[in-house]
Amino acid sequence: MSDEFFKYTLSPEDGPPSDVEELKLKSHYLRGTLAESLADPLTGSIPELDNRLMKFHGSYMQDDRDLRLEREKQFLEPAYQFMVRIRLSGGIVTPKQWLEIDRLAREYGNGTIRLTTRQAVQLHGILKWNLKPAFQALNEALMTTIAACGDVNRNVMCNPNPHLSAQHAEVYEWAKKISDHLEPRSRAYYEIFLGEEKVADSRDAKNRNRSRFTGRSICRANSRSGSPSRRPTTWTCFPRISASSPFTRRTNWPAST
Repeated sequence: MSDEFFKYTLSPEDGPPSDVEELKLKSHYLRGTLAESLADPLTGSIPELDNRLMKFHGSYMQDDRDLRLEREKQFLEPAYQFMVRIRLSGGIVTPKQWLEIDRLAREYGNGTIRLTTRQAVQLHGILKWNLKPAFQALNEALMTTIAACGDVNRNVMCNPNPHLSAQHAEVYEWAKKISDHLEPRSRAYYEIFLGEEKVADSRDAKNRNRSRFTGRSICRANSRSGSPSRRPTTWTCFPRISASSPFTRRTNWPAST
């Protein structure tokens, strides 16, 4: 992501980008050195900068606190493991998907499944070398962890029962569309975890800030309170919804925002 992009998007009063934004700028579209770090067989950990990037892929590194002191006494590195968060619009899964989550929790994790207040699902205790097979299994079951952590839109919530009425079903479909719209445009996730061949960088640059609804750039930067020199930047992205949309009529949403 180029410096010119930030000059265009941020106004002078926003101050310089936060350290997280600087990390994104230097991450080669969220790739960093994740591929190399995950392939390193000598350690169960990854470098801290890669760990921060992992959040954009739906995971971050932890260690087993119960084993921490004992391993320190034995001069061993901590028992590193990863939390994986599954991004689910409305928190809705099919019975088949739930059985797959249960299998992954037992096969790769510590046997627990945690349901979050943001309608996502978390698996804990996954070792570094099991991340790729776990992500690939989730992808095969039509689930993803993309952008489930970090300074992003982690999930889109709605009523978890789309079968209550036609309106509930339609709102759920919009929740899925908005969730897809807010995903990072980088193909890094698919390359690193799903084995997709690397695409040209220009494709990342072209799609980094374009709406999947209209093809137009409709994101704006917002500033949270804080020191002007350390003020983080967040992004607000709004779909442009037609005034004639049934969704607009039934919910009285404005024609565009």
